[in-house]
Amino acid sequence: MKVKHYDNNFHIKCETWENTRVKKAPNAKIDKATGLWTLAETVANAHWLEREAGQHEITELVKSKILTVKSRATSNTPFPTWYKFKTDPMPHQLSALNAAWKKEQIGLFMEMGTGKTWVDIQLACAYRMEGDIDALVVICPTAIKPVWEIELDKHAPIPVQTHILEAGKYKAFERWAKQKHDFPVLIVGIEGLSQGNADQYVLNFVKGRRCMLSIDESSSIKNFKSQRTEKCWDIGAAAVIRTVMTGTPITQGIEDLFAQFFFLNWEIIGQKSFYAFRNRYCEMGGFENKKITGYQNIGELLEITSKHVYICTKKEALDLPDKVFAERYIEPSPAQKKAIRELKEDHETKIGLQLLECETMLERMTRFQQICGGNYPYKIDEDNPDSKWATEPLPGKNPKMDELFQVLDDLPKGVKVIIWARFIPEIELILKNLEEKRPGTTLHYYGGTEKSKRRATLDSFQEDPQFTQMVSNQQIGGMGVTWTAATYVIYYSNTFSYQDRIQSEDRAHRKGQTNKVTYIDLILNVDQDKMIKTALARKQSMADYVTENMQLAQLALTGI
Repeated sequence: MKVKHYDNNFHIKCETWENTRVKKAPNAKIDKATGLWTLAETVANAHWLEREAGQHEITELVKSKILTVKSRATSNTPFPTWYKFKTDPMPHQLSALNAAWKKEQIGLFMEMGTGKTWVDIQLACAYRMEGDIDALVVICPTAIKPVWEIELDKHAPIPVQTHILEAGKYKAFERWAKQKHDFPVLIVGIEGLSQGNADQYVLNFVKGRRCMLSIDESSSIKNFKSQRTEKCWDIGAAAVIRTVMTGTPITQGIEDLFAQFFFLNWEIIGQKSFYAFRNRYCEMGGFENKKITGYQNIGELLEITSKHVYICTKKEALDLPDKVFAERYIEPSPAQKKAIRELKEDHETKIGLQLLECETMLERMTRFQQICGGNYPYKIDEDNPDSKWATEPLPGKNPKMDELFQVLDDLPKGVKVIIWARFIPEIELILKNLEEKRPGTTLHYYGGTEKSKRRATLDSFQEDPQFTQMVSNQQIGGMGVTWTAATYVIYYSNTFSYQDRIQSEDRAHRKGQTNKVTYIDLILNVDQDKMIKTALARKQSMADYVTENMQLAQLALTGI
């Protein structure tokens, strides 16, 4: 074969018997009339030519062009030394900055807890200071929109003006967008791109500026057929710099990479079609040859993508603190909003025929928390002050439960997780959902666990890789047990006790633990649920926190 380069493409003339060889090149196309093959000027094709074409088959111009195309991905410009950090970086974060700097497309494949948000913020601020961009757009799961606002305020060394795009509140967004900002940062929930016209507002914002566009938890766009994935592609095409961030770029298989790299730049993988990508890197079988049964050409895929990603696991990031904390803020359902509002204003609320009344502040806080978890508490006999309490699931969706499974899906395969919940109905609801979605992988350790089986349950979680979730409450599992097999701990709900929190954290973080432990709080984005986490962060019990704030309120009223 003979390879030439013109019109921004590689062109190959083959003898008929050589066609099979060239057909294996990424995204190769043939003009049947002339027998001339065309290969797009992509990183993938440059690697293929360098590997497959003999020196006698390519011209000097082609050799030069191959090096030029490959250099797009291999630039190793170090992160600028003049940059002043607001918060000190850890060594692995500096490595990430050096790997990503001046690359217009980069995948930060960093496991949860290793600080990928911090890295992305520093990149954006440095690009802004150099004049490469004038705005940042972050597309992320709705639950971490508030986290981005908090992290920007904490870590950005230059002033940023953030706006969270809320569904239906487009006039507020337009007013903000028209204002003069030094460094505007637009934060968008990816779920909101699935319907409505939020994507058009974001696209217009990006088109009017030189934007860096970052997708956090980018495994959420792995489905190339979904509306939100296609909309992210459209918006990304208008950005000058693109990043994706996730600790789990592959949740099902190699096919998950296509949409993420297509967003970054289709030229990296050299395929515009998912099916062409699948045919090249997946082995097909099953009914009508439509099931992925294995993978092929993995070495080639790693070669062409390796310069466009920075990979870091918690185990590799030896500089991480022993405990890493993260939060997810979840928007309440209509039923939760109604119940919380009425209970706050009138000290009572009603769902169906069941009336919920509360007199004291602490009692209301308990009922608020049950509602935040998706359950509605009520007295079996509302006319009897000594009546027992019962619960039933609130009507409609349970946002906190949905987020629990989103977090679980985002974690690396095979890791072990402790899930803490305060109330037995929450535990039983979590167990029911886990058995439906992850059958045979969950153990429990609470009042409903037979005492005769508790010892075996502890051992099974520690030793058997089949069991990846342990669901417990702090009253039963919060002291005395060892679950060092877990590297992630999720708080579906907390008790009001700071001592319970510390003791439950230490079930995974104690002698025998050889890894870093990440703690994730699921918080409904309402004052009543956020207040509990605030009290615990201040090392107070909820009772002390409420008393203190009531005293402050009284002092304010008296003018003291």
